[in-house]
Amino acid sequence: LSRAEEDRLDLQYAEFDLSGLVEHVAARMRPQFDDTGLALTVRLPSGRISVRADPDRITQVLTNLLGNALIATDSGAVTIDVAARSDAAVISVTDTGEGLAAGDLERIFERFYRVPARRRGDQDPGSGIGLTISLAIIRAHGGSLTAASAGPERGSTFTFTLPGALHRLRTEAV
Repeated sequence: LSRAEEDRLDLQYAEFDLSGLVEHVAARMRPQFDDTGLALTVRLPSGRISVRADPDRITQVLTNLLGNALIATDSGAVTIDVAARSDAAVISVTDTGEGLAAGDLERIFERFYRVPARRRGDQDPGSGIGLTISLAIIRAHGGSLTAASAGPERGSTFTFTLPGALHRLRTEAV
């Protein structure tokens, strides 16, 4: 956390297919979703989205967002959307869970902030640093991480961008 907040993250850049990384993280976490009866959907564009980033750190961010969605959602679904804009790759994690009040949206990325009464059962409530670290990682990549919600009990969406993505459409052999 200290390194992240001081902009001293040691990023190991590599070019990789973002869609493949998202599929891998979703497959790794799918058993947790299955155990709780939640649907996990991954929506990918056709083709490859090449990004130059630290794949381990992007995995860390995506794992954190999915873990938070899992905790915040008692029933329903979590969806990961991957898209390419002309200037960036865009990844969104949307849940049908508890949602966030306007006041929480303003504070959600603060160090040690935890949404009041947002923990299910006996699950570890966490330390309140996951989103702070995730934001620092994405900012270190030159991107952004935002949260949106229509309010309590209306789900939430966390979206991050990675600049400089190249979208190569899949070409099928005829």
